Amino acid sequence: MTTALSPVDTPPAHGHLILDPLLAGARDMVPVLVALIPIAVTLGASVAASGLDPRIGWTGAALVYGASPHATAVAMLSNGAAAAAVVVAVLVLGARSVIYSVGLVSRMSGQPAWFRWTAPYLLVDPLFALVTSRTTERDSPRWVRWYYLGAGLAIWVTWMPALGLGTVVGPVLPGNEGANFALPALLIAFLVPGIRSRPALAAVVVGGLTGAAGGGLPNGLGLALGAIAGTAAGVLCERRTS
Repeated sequence: MTTALSPVDTPPAHGHLILDPLLAGARDMVPVLVALIPIAVTLGASVAASGLDPRIGWTGAALVYGASPHATAVAMLSNGAAAAAVVVAVLVLGARSVIYSVGLVSRMSGQPAWFRWTAPYLLVDPLFALVTSRTTERDSPRWVRWYYLGAGLAIWVTWMPALGLGTVVGPVLPGNEGANFALPALLIAFLVPGIRSRPALAAVVVGGLTGAAGGGLPNGLGLALGAIAGTAAGVLCERRTS
C-alpha cells in the first residue's frame, strides 16, 4: 500500500495545508490501529488483574507512553518492585526512542521548535515505521509535520480508550484469572518483531538470561538489571558489527 505524498515543489491546494497530511497520516495508520486495539484491551485487562488501581494503570499509560515500557512498569509494580528499579527499566526500554529520533533527524530539519519538542512523545514503533516509509527528505516540512501528527494522534486516541476499556471489562470477562499471564506474553510479542539483527538478538538473549538469573533479587531488580545488560549487549554488538 502506497500513498502519494506532496513534494516541496507541488504543495497541496491552499486551505488544505494542514488537513490533507493530517488525514493522510491517520488514514495510513488505520491497518495498524485494527491490530493495536485487541493488544490494548488485553493489556488493560492485565492491568486490572495485576492488583494495581486501574485508574493509576490507565493514567500511567499516558505518562509512560508506549506498550513495552508501560507493560514492564505494570509487571514490576504488581510484583512489588521498587520505584527506582521501575524508573530505570522504563528509561532503558524508552532509550530506543532516542535511536528512532536519530533516524528522523533529516525530517526534523526546518521544523518549528514546538514540534521538535512535542513529537518525541508520540514516537512509538508503528509511527516510526510509517513515517520513514511514507515520507522522504524531499517532502515539505509542513507535510511531514502534519502527517506525523495525524498518524501519531491516531494511535494515541485509539490506544488510550482501548486500554481503558480493558481495565473496565477485564475483571468481568470469563476466564479473567488468566489475565495475569498476559503481561509476559505481551512483552514477548512486543520484543520479537524487533529481532531482525545480531545486536537485537544479543540484547534479547543477554537481557532475558540476566533477568532470569536475577529473578530472586528483591524489588524487581532482576528485571531492571536484565534491561540494562540487554541494552549494553546490543550496543556493544552494534559497535563490533559496524
